[in-house]
Amino acid sequence: MLLFGERLSSKQLIGFACLLTATWILTGGRFSSRMQKGTLSMCLIASFLFASSTLFGKYAFDHGDFVGVFISSRIAAGITGIIIGLLVPGVGNEIGKMLKPPRGSKKKTASPFWPVLGQTLGAIGFLFVHLAIKSGSAALVNALQAIQYALLVVAALVLKKMAPTLLGENLTRKVLTYKIISLTIAGLGMALVV
Repeated sequence: MLLFGERLSSKQLIGFACLLTATWILTGGRFSSRMQKGTLSMCLIASFLFASSTLFGKYAFDHGDFVGVFISSRIAAGITGIIIGLLVPGVGNEIGKMLKPPRGSKKKTASPFWPVLGQTLGAIGFLFVHLAIKSGSAALVNALQAIQYALLVVAALVLKKMAPTLLGENLTRKVLTYKIISLTIAGLGMALVV
């Protein structure tokens, strides 16, 4: 972050430590069936790529106008997506599976409404994240994205009867206790980071 003239205070560093601790608690502090070593490796690589993207984006926003940088970054993302779709076998099949069940399945065809709504809301959120990065600290904006998980847990609790597998796990008392403890620590971390 020194490259971008950002210096984090000791209070903010403690906040980051709280956020990391909360993440560790959410994974159960160990590899579980949901978090295999291979999955963890992919998550670490993705984290590095997202962090690099944020840093380069912040640099571009600081040295160019927002609309031009945002549009060119989205065009680059679209081209990258097309290249991945052409080079990685099975990507087209995965997209198709989002919209229709496999042959022989008794499930009815999924409505494209929900994936389209989710992607639209994600795009709007993405725009606001980039506006925040342009206006402030890239590191702090990314730290505050932990709020997403808190909202997901709240939504899963509210929609528990309608969508019991929203989080991909049973919300037993033990799981819920872990989530409440980790979200409390994350909240403390966010308070220290801001």
